[in-house]
Amino acid sequence: MTRDHTLTFDGITQPITEWALDYGIPPELITRRLRDGWTVARAITTPMKVKPGARLSPHVQRFEHAGLNLTITEWAKHANINRTTLRKRLAEGVPIAQAIQPERRANRNRTQITFQGVTRSFQEWAAFLGVSRAALKLRLATWPIERALTTPAIAKSGRRQAQRYAHAGLNLTLAEWADRLGVRLNTLHKRLNNGMTVAEAIGTPIDTRPRGRSKLSQAPRDRRGSVTRDQGNKTFEASP
Repeated sequence: MTRDHTLTFDGITQPITEWALDYGIPPELITRRLRDGWTVARAITTPMKVKPGARLSPHVQRFEHAGLNLTITEWAKHANINRTTLRKRLAEGVPIAQAIQPERRANRNRTQITFQGVTRSFQEWAAFLGVSRAALKLRLATWPIERALTTPAIAKSGRRQAQRYAHAGLNLTLAEWADRLGVRLNTLHKRLNNGMTVAEAIGTPIDTRPRGRSKLSQAPRDRRGSVTRDQGNKTFEASP
């Protein structure tokens, strides 16, 4: 077994020389431990014993910062960051002071989403619709934005709640919209079924103009209510 032999530990496979750098021990010590029958985990993670005043092996890579002189593994534990992430940063030339900084994650609560003139944060939209942030994230990734921000949550019992439609800052059922707008519920249903968007179905005013009367309805009627017909100027002569 040589120092270039690969070992797998903690889900990572790499040469013995890399393990030696990570844990701050000489690669020869790891190979000797393995030949002596040590397990891979024990051979890699067991610190080597150094007498007071003894000089460390030049193969051990250590990084000095803030009065500490630690190996990559020791810095990863000290800074509470992933060891592989730290190794990658250092390999890219990032100084140790910056490399040990924790990863910054995007804060979805601050993400602003504007829809139909209403702007809310990611968390506020989730609360408005009654869904979790994970569910809203999945919706926005797979659905059109109108469907994602207007479809209500599904009740825990498995039965769908009354469909709600978001418009102009309100989130109401179709019956509530009909009552608020003073229109027939069937009218809103027909508009949506005909392909109108929610904004069009709710925002389109009702045509209240009086409809013209037909010619038949305007025709004169006799005392019995029957329509009288114009016979024209006809002359009837008596028979001799």
